[in-house]
Amino acid sequence: MEYGSFGTTHFCLSYCAELGLDKTHPKVAKATERYMGLQREDGDWYGHYSCLYAYDIRTLIRLGYRGDEHVQRSIGLMLNTMRPDGGYLCDMHEKPGRKPEKSCIRGSVKALLAFAELPEYWTHSRCLALADYFLDRHGIFKRKDLTRFVNDDIRRNTFPVSWRANVWEILLALSRMGYGSDARLHAAWEVLESRKDGEGRFRLDWTPTQCPWKVGKAGEANKWVTFYCMLAEKYAGHGDWMPVNGMPGPL
Repeated sequence: MEYGSFGTTHFCLSYCAELGLDKTHPKVAKATERYMGLQREDGDWYGHYSCLYAYDIRTLIRLGYRGDEHVQRSIGLMLNTMRPDGGYLCDMHEKPGRKPEKSCIRGSVKALLAFAELPEYWTHSRCLALADYFLDRHGIFKRKDLTRFVNDDIRRNTFPVSWRANVWEILLALSRMGYGSDARLHAAWEVLESRKDGEGRFRLDWTPTQCPWKVGKAGEANKWVTFYCMLAEKYAGHGDWMPVNGMPGPL
């Protein structure tokens, strides 16, 4: 089990899932089964990093392992991990004697994406608490200052999905769960809209150099980023979305 680089097993399995491969492919199945065999009894893989185990939940569901016991254990871990602010945080920041830390936006985004794949849990108290964690900060801002991005990740469109946080990831997940038209997300939609070029495409700002899957060049319009931004709009019911009188909504 190694977490660091963008070419390790759990990242590569996610890339395979993005490209439409699943467990019917022999090499994908072999790699997945070996990786799942490294899981701990409580459903974790490493340090209770939600940006890892929640990421894995999303990947494994997309690869066709929704009913597998390993996925079930990780879902159980995600459901039973509760923090006062509704988000998620890894063990590295929750050692005994330390002042309670705020939740990690990156790990919380991965958990949000995982829940987006699990409609049967959208009314579960843990999922509702996580949705509130994002809605209270209007999706992408600091909770106590709704004019400042929660971190610098929000300034960039990145792909493939990794441990970073994206505006489109947050809006995509919340929209799938039925929150896309919530008034608290208006400013986040405006931020996303502002990033379109004249042809309605979205730029790729960052992609990991270590990633074996080359998704495009940074600084150029990117089909993957554009696809997911448009998908977020579709789930929100915005259609050909654009600002109306300074507020987002359908034409």
